[in-house]
Amino acid sequence: WAISALGVDATGGMPICTGDLFLSLDEGRDFPHGGTERCTALLLASGLHLVTRDSGVVRSFAWNPFAALSKVCGPSQDAWEEGGMRIFLLSSSRGDQTRRLFLAAHGEDADATRERWLREIAGALRLYIRSQLPPVDLSVHPLPQVPETAGRLLAGHLLVRLRATAGG
Repeated sequence: WAISALGVDATGGMPICTGDLFLSLDEGRDFPHGGTERCTALLLASGLHLVTRDSGVVRSFAWNPFAALSKVCGPSQDAWEEGGMRIFLLSSSRGDQTRRLFLAAHGEDADATRERWLREIAGALRLYIRSQLPPVDLSVHPLPQVPETAGRLLAGHLLVRLRATAGG
């Protein structure tokens, strides 16, 4: 994830979806005491912008192929639900770092709003991942011209096959 406050902002373009969401300031650990910020969310093909209503601070989260999206379950969700919020989680790992972004819909249509955001973000992530990891034909059979592929796992086989088809 790229965070614009750190000077890295890889997101841009026309918004796919916009609306109000709440951002947990402590990754959902201590809601409601840890605080939330009401944000205007702009979903883009390359990531998500959150503009806080009070301060105008912009947080930008750029997609990567390892991003995951889910509804949040467990004890932390109960406190959010009691507060009328329906939460979901965007997470991503790179190396030994995991970034988690807890977001919530609020109001009488919070369930429908959360479902809409989950659907829209999942669609944007799918498109992004497809653009970064184009489809390839997989085969679990060894390459006849490369005997070393007979004992390799599929990942190793895929790399060799890609190199062979790319002429390298």
